[in-house]
Amino acid sequence: MIFKIIIYIIFYLTCINSSFAKQNRDESRYFLEIRHSEAISKTNKYDDHDSTESKKIATSNGSGMEGTNSFGIGFGKQWNDDYNILLSIEKINSENDLGTIILKNGTQYNQSKFKYRTKSVIFEMERGFKFKDNLNFFVNIGLGYSKFNFNENALYLNTSGILYKVGQKNNNTDFSTRLGGGLSYSLSENMEFITSIDYTDLGEAEWKESDGDITAFHIKSTNAVIKLRYFF
Repeated sequence: MIFKIIIYIIFYLTCINSSFAKQNRDESRYFLEIRHSEAISKTNKYDDHDSTESKKIATSNGSGMEGTNSFGIGFGKQWNDDYNILLSIEKINSENDLGTIILKNGTQYNQSKFKYRTKSVIFEMERGFKFKDNLNFFVNIGLGYSKFNFNENALYLNTSGILYKVGQKNNNTDFSTRLGGGLSYSLSENMEFITSIDYTDLGEAEWKESDGDITAFHIKSTNAVIKLRYFF
């Protein structure tokens, strides 16, 4: 929550600052981009909201988010020499490894994991800094909206050698925030290659049991990102 508040403040101040940016619009133009990212640091935090206290998760030893990657497309505008604004749509696939789960009543489940899909729409602002002729450094912040989707067999539980597929088909939404920075290299007058690192908080994905009880998983990750951007 504190991180999201900080992002909102930074985003607001940056928007104000952009309104006072230099008015030279010679470089003002639109662009399209494609992007791919891989999570390099992830979270394994969750909140078990089971209505029965004894059925809440006491411990789990899993590694958390695994195989998290995203693909996306974006449309934006180079506002001037220093600022870009961008709206992107991203699709994220992930699997969360909970490892061995032990409930408060002593029940143990092994090899527990779940899969989910996320669609995210995020508005970003970039602030560029000239580095060399074809190479620029930039920082970016973003605010957006995420939708998480689980199918009926989202969670896999293995107990006594028997594999169970449990859960309800459901989806939920949450706000998302992003903070990052990287380098952009001009391949030509119209083409740019971008590499960056960002920290993205997609919000909480809510997995539902058959009785309606919810376990909320915090979907946050530090990502390595590559983009190809075309100006027109």
